[in-house]
Amino acid sequence: MKPKELLMKASNTLSIVSNRIESKVLNQSTKLKPEIISISSRLNELITYINGILRSISERIGDETDVDSVVDFGKYFYIVFHKDRFVLIRNKPKYIIISYDSGKDEIHVKSRKLSVKISTASLEASLLTIKVSIDPGNIEDYINKFNELRYIMKSFGKIIEYYMLPLTEKRLRASIK
Repeated sequence: MKPKELLMKASNTLSIVSNRIESKVLNQSTKLKPEIISISSRLNELITYINGILRSISERIGDETDVDSVVDFGKYFYIVFHKDRFVLIRNKPKYIIISYDSGKDEIHVKSRKLSVKISTASLEASLLTIKVSIDPGNIEDYINKFNELRYIMKSFGKIIEYYMLPLTEKRLRASIK
């Protein structure tokens, strides 16, 4: 699979998850507590940001990019393609990885203390000793696991919004927000 196709497939997976959150959770906003709406919309926003990062990278790389290649976007920021996978790496000042395996159709976001796995059917996240697994389209999961989600979403939001998003916008000269 070509690198552009791989990035678009990962982007489509994130779009499906985002649409599930919007249609099954956020459309029920009149029946839900404000905290639940807030946490689900924040998750949707972060998934949309990751989607924007992947789309801007796919626009930046050329069609002639090899399947087994490394594309450098400047110091400490690059993407590695290998067969049906890619790994987007930011080394400094925070070590952050966004990876995708098309065989499993899962996006992983990892840092030193945080690990988030996003697939169309589930979202699994862990931060230090707190672990949570939810179905992004199930309202009950947001209600039952609210405290764990809130704790993890703070770190997840910082990693994406304060470290990956500005770097991507600066290096790729793209507007994602």
